[in-house]
Amino acid sequence: MLRLVRRVAPLTDEEEDILRTAVQELITNTCDHSASECGGVLAARVIPSLSEVRTLIVDTGVGVRRSLEGRHPGLSDRQAVRCCATA
Repeated sequence: MLRLVRRVAPLTDEEEDILRTAVQELITNTCDHSASECGGVLAARVIPSLSEVRTLIVDTGVGVRRSLEGRHPGLSDRQAVRCCATA
């Protein structure tokens, strides 16, 4: 994933560390919370014309919003993801 990001944007060492940690967390979360023996899928795509790397993460777990319901009732899916991203 870091190689893909480097194709569209230079990263400082600190930014690489942050991105590496975020990707590792996503992979760990998918493996830990997926309700399937196959785990999940993590894919990335470079869109040079937009200087973007888009990611897709799919698993068969209960979902971020549902896993946070007890502590944060009433969140939308987007709010739940943002809640996790800023924690």
